[in-house]
Amino acid sequence: MPSEFTEGQKLKRLVKVYSVPGLVEVTMSADGLAFRTPGSRKYVTSTWLKTVEHASPGANVPCFLASDSVKLLQYEEAKVGKRKAKREISKSEEVEQSS
Repeated sequence: MPSEFTEGQKLKRLVKVYSVPGLVEVTMSADGLAFRTPGSRKYVTSTWLKTVEHASPGANVPCFLASDSVKLLQYEEAKVGKRKAKREISKSEEVEQSS
């Protein structure tokens, strides 16, 4: 399965939610998440943005980002982008020196 959802593509999994007896079916799509009990037509949904906003930060998160999950992900993405750019520059310099 590709790492990104395309329009109309869905991924379903059964998970255990400890306050709900039995399993809960989670459907992931490009729009977000949907939760329902198998055999039921009623469900609850959450967009990806709402899911991230309500998520709790993991360990070793800087205190200035601990209260905002969206900013935490944006900050980390920027750091990864800078590292990736630095690596590409380093690789291109190595190729130039070996030529």
